[in-house]
Amino acid sequence: MTNKKIVVADGKGNKRIVQPMIIPSGFKYVEDYTESEKDYSKLPQSKLRKVKNDELKGYLDEKGVEYNSDAKKEDLINLIVGE
Repeated sequence: MTNKKIVVADGKGNKRIVQPMIIPSGFKYVEDYTESEKDYSKLPQSKLRKVKNDELKGYLDEKGVEYNSDAKKEDLINLIVGE
């Protein structure tokens, strides 16, 4: 089993990092994903507020954490920091 990830986009500026077999409806392949060294769970909330929602969602996707597609930034941050 491979851990390969890809970047997909929906044409509206929304990007996600997903496994190739799990491309959300309306999204298309953009490029292969190169995993970064960022561990958002170790950043303070003040720094997380400066990160784009798509990046927070990508991080949560990587970790297998479920969230509502219309989740607000604070909801995403709370999921990351475990609140």
